[in-house]
Amino acid sequence: MKCKQTIGALVFVGATSALYYYLTRNQCEQMKHRLSSNVEVKQKVSIPDNFENEAFMMPHFMIKNLNVLHHDNGVTFKLDYKIDRVLYDYLMHHTPHYRFRFTLPQELKSLFEGNGTERVLGELVYGTGEKSDYTVSFNFIKRKDTEIDKINAINEMSGPYYLDIVDENLNVLNVFEDVYGAANIMRF
Repeated sequence: MKCKQTIGALVFVGATSALYYYLTRNQCEQMKHRLSSNVEVKQKVSIPDNFENEAFMMPHFMIKNLNVLHHDNGVTFKLDYKIDRVLYDYLMHHTPHYRFRFTLPQELKSLFEGNGTERVLGELVYGTGEKSDYTVSFNFIKRKDTEIDKINAINEMSGPYYLDIVDENLNVLNVFEDVYGAANIMRF
């Protein structure tokens, strides 16, 4: 009697498994077809030879905007920039760390602590390449003896503000002698 029950259970499990396989096999194939027709494969953009020498030059790297934000402790310069797809792929596959060095004009340096230069690590790129717009901020803390009126008089055109972009070995990748001017040149 036990032998008949065991054989019956095995036949039931086998039949159920076969039916499950038959019913789900078509669903898996249909799902694969749907996924393959809806997925866009992003191909790697070809990077020109010797690209590292022009990576942070226009049109691959462009300054979009410079804003000065005043606060009780000093000012913050907010720089918006854009990278193109070629530079994005270069940064993704070569992973160079780049840094910004933002320097105030000589007449403003004495209003703030330090030497008037702020260094900030550039934002690392990752993902699918859909992000092309970035922002970096440079904070300058006013000296205790600096009048707030002098700080509030600072604006985007109080420069020229100097910006250079350097790699991890401090090799200069690009120089902007007037950040505000670079943000406002006409681009075609």
